Amino acid sequence: MTKHGVLVQGDTAICTLSGDLDLEEGALLRKRFWDLIHQDSVKHLVVDLYKVTRLDPSAISLLVSTQSVVTRRNCALILIGLHSHCRELLEQTHLDDYFDIRDRGEFVELQAES
Repeated sequence: MTKHGVLVQGDTAICTLSGDLDLEEGALLRKRFWDLIHQDSVKHLVVDLYKVTRLDPSAISLLVSTQSVVTRRNCALILIGLHSHCRELLEQTHLDDYFDIRDRGEFVELQAES
């Protein structure tokens, strides 16, 4: 089971996830992401995957579809906190170039500058 929390700061929504990200949780998260993306004030959706223990194919599909929606809305999806096994999965599927993937520290520094 994945747990998630959301913090909206200015034009950035930060969604922190933990646990296994699978089909069951995907439907909940899809609606949550959709709601966040369609807030006029949100221009950046940051998904913190630091505490995610597993991504299954449905989770990858969720991220791909979310990327498509944010692109159409002239927003940005930023993935942070990917552990090596999750990053390797994105590399193996050649999706590492499709997503804006950043280290948590880099993102925190950018937030501090804004």
